[in-house]
Amino acid sequence: VNLLDFAFLESEFEVSSNSEKIIDLSLFSQPEQKPGIYTGYLDVNSEYYVGSIFKEKIKNKISVVLTINERHALFDIKLDLNNNSFRPGEIIKADFVLLNLGNLKDVDILLRYGIKDMEGNVISEMEESLAVNSEKNLSRDLRVPFFAEKGDYVFYGEIIYGERQAFASSTFNVFGEMRLFWKITFGIVTFLIICFVILL
Repeated sequence: VNLLDFAFLESEFEVSSNSEKIIDLSLFSQPEQKPGIYTGYLDVNSEYYVGSIFKEKIKNKISVVLTINERHALFDIKLDLNNNSFRPGEIIKADFVLLNLGNLKDVDILLRYGIKDMEGNVISEMEESLAVNSEKNLSRDLRVPFFAEKGDYVFYGEIIYGERQAFASSTFNVFGEMRLFWKITFGIVTFLIICFVILL
């Protein structure tokens, strides 16, 4: 999905030396757009001149997440993370609030939550069935995969009830490398798995 299909923004402009410019980015969705969590990047490319002499070209990326929910939703979901930066292998604690906005009570829903990168690839995911009356608060833990590279990621939550859905998301950053303890543990487990496969 191209996020430019959802955006209005000034694509080209000039900024004088020692000055700044605020760019308004407006995101929208069409009525027929499928609900979901859309991720991508806003590419920023600039050229630096001294007088008429070209000096360098600077490139940067800004992570963008757009969450689209149903217009007349039966459910709502909110989530909050215990931090916004994690190392590979660390645990994310997510606090959820599940809201039943319809007339039916004690409804069984499917809660799906996980981590995806800014390309939209799911790298970790869990799901479970729950009964929701009018409101339900709960916390869940999910480990950042050991193979996660540095960069921005999205922790998402999704309520599924039949063909009806509700979404929420929160961004976080992965930095550094996995801690030494987890490196050693991961190495031992990998070695044992290889030995087990060979012995078979």
